[in-house]
Amino acid sequence: MKDGWWRTPVIYQVYWRSFLDSNGDGLGDLGGLQQGLDHLVDLGVDGLWLNPMFPSPQKDHGYDVADYVDVEPTFGELEAFVEFVSTCHERGLFVLLDIVPNHCSSAHPWFVEAMSAPDHPLRSRFHLVEGRGEHGEHPPNDWQSIFGGPAWTRVVEADGSLGPWYLHMFDSSQPELNWNDPAVWDDMEDVLRFWFDRGIDGFRIDVAHGPIKAPGYPEPTHPTDAFIERWDQPGIHDVYKRWRAIAEGYRPERMFIGEVHVGSTQRMMEYLGPEGLHLAFQFSFIKAEWSKASLEATIDEALEFASATASPANWVLSNHDEPRHVSRFAPKVNGDPDLKRGNARARSLLMMMLSLPGTVTLYNGEELGLPEVTDVPDDARQDPAFFRQPEGSTYKGRDGCRIPMPWVHGAPHAGFSTTTSWLPMPEGWDSYAVDLQQQNPSSMLSFYREALALRRATLAGNGEVTCIDLGPEVLAYTVAWNTAVHRIVVNLGEVPLDLDLDGATVLLMSQPDAFINGSLAPDAGVWTSKEAM
Repeated sequence: MKDGWWRTPVIYQVYWRSFLDSNGDGLGDLGGLQQGLDHLVDLGVDGLWLNPMFPSPQKDHGYDVADYVDVEPTFGELEAFVEFVSTCHERGLFVLLDIVPNHCSSAHPWFVEAMSAPDHPLRSRFHLVEGRGEHGEHPPNDWQSIFGGPAWTRVVEADGSLGPWYLHMFDSSQPELNWNDPAVWDDMEDVLRFWFDRGIDGFRIDVAHGPIKAPGYPEPTHPTDAFIERWDQPGIHDVYKRWRAIAEGYRPERMFIGEVHVGSTQRMMEYLGPEGLHLAFQFSFIKAEWSKASLEATIDEALEFASATASPANWVLSNHDEPRHVSRFAPKVNGDPDLKRGNARARSLLMMMLSLPGTVTLYNGEELGLPEVTDVPDDARQDPAFFRQPEGSTYKGRDGCRIPMPWVHGAPHAGFSTTTSWLPMPEGWDSYAVDLQQQNPSSMLSFYREALALRRATLAGNGEVTCIDLGPEVLAYTVAWNTAVHRIVVNLGEVPLDLDLDGATVLLMSQPDAFINGSLAPDAGVWTSKEAM
C-alpha cells in the first residue's frame, strides 16, 4: 500500500459474531471469516474493519475488553489471527481493528486488582469518587449512562463494606478508564504498537470523543443533556496527536478512523488533520430522510467538511448500532415498512454513495439487502442497552441489526452455523442467502458487486461535485472524474421522471428496470458518464 491509501477505500465492517460460524457454537469466528473471505474479495471491498475480537466476558459483545493484546478464545487464536491478517494482505485487503480506549471490562485485570484493596495503586486508572449523602449512599452526580440508568455503581470492597462509586457511561460491566493517569496513555500506546507490529493496518476508535472527562465531574447543565460535561473535552486532541505520530512511524503508514459524536461540525473538525485522526464517520446519512433537502444537505455538509479538514468524507448508511437502512428508508404501509421499496431506495443510495469522493464503510450483510428485524423475542435479546431501559420504555436495543448473515438457502440455520445462532434468525431469512443471490444477476448482492467494480474503475482525479436542480423531488449532481463528467440522478418522487441523457452513456442503473425509454422509475437512480468538453 502507498501512503495515503486510506483516502478512497471501501471498508467492510465485519460484526464477527454474526458473519459465519465454523465450529458449531452459534457464534461467528475466525474460521468463518476465513471461509467467507472469498465472498468479501468477490464483493470488491478494499479492506475489513473487525468489531472487537479481544478476550471479553461479552457483556457488550466485545466492547467490554478484558485483554487488549490477545484474541477472544471463542473467536480463535492469536497466531492464527496474525496469519489471517497476512492472508488478507496477500489478497489485497487491509485489516482494521476496533480499539476501545474509553472503558474496559470489569473483568480486566486492572479493574479486578484495583478492587482488591481500597488503597490499591491501580485505582488511579479508573474514576472512583466518593458518593453524596451522609454515608456516601448517593451517586457523586446525576450523570446518566448511555444505556440507561445512573452512570455510577458503588464499589463493594473485599471485606463487604461499601466504598466509592465508579463511573461507567455504558454498562456497569464497563468501567471508564481515567486518562488523568499517565499509565493509561502509555499502556494504550503499547496496545497500538503491539497490533501494528503484527500487521494491523489501523483502528476504528470506539467512542473517540469520550476518554477525557470534565475535571470535578460537574453536574449536568440540563438534566437531560450532560453532553458537554461527559464528552468531547479539550485534552482528547493530545491523545490523538500522539497516536498519529505512532501511526506515521510505520510504513506503510497506519490509520485511525473515529466514531466521533460531538455537538457541531466545528467541534468535529478539531479531531481531524495531520496531527489528529485520518478519518471520522459521516453519520448524516444514517439520520437523513428520503428527500432532496435532507440528502443534498448531507452531501454538501460532508464535502465542505472534507475540504476544510483535508480529510476525506467517510460515507456510511448502516452499522451495528443503528437500524438497517433498507427498513429505515422504507415508506410505511399500514404502519409496516414496505421492504420492496426500501430495497429499491437502498440500491439508489448505494449508487449515490459509491459515486462520491472519499471513503465508504459498508456494514456486515447490507450487500444482501438485510432488513431490520423488529420482532426479536424479549427473552432472546442480548443487547445490554435493552436490559437497562426504564419501565415503560419502547426501546428494544440493537439486536435487530445484528442478526447473523444467511449463507445457504434451504440449509439449517441458513448455513450460518450447524446449531442455533446466538440471535434467532427469522423465518424465511435464508431467502436472503449468499448462494441464492450469487445465482441471480438482479439480486442486491450482484448489484453491490457491479457498483463496487464501477467505483474502482471510475474514481481518479479530483472528484469535484456539483449539485444540479432537476426538480423538487430529484437528487442530482455531477462528479468530475478524470476526463469524464459523471451524473447521478435519483428519483425521490412517487411518479416516473422524464430524463434526458443528453448524449451520456448509462454506466449503472439501481435496478434492471430503473430507466426505460427516457423514464426514471420512482425510488430509482441512474449513473451516466460523458466526456468533458
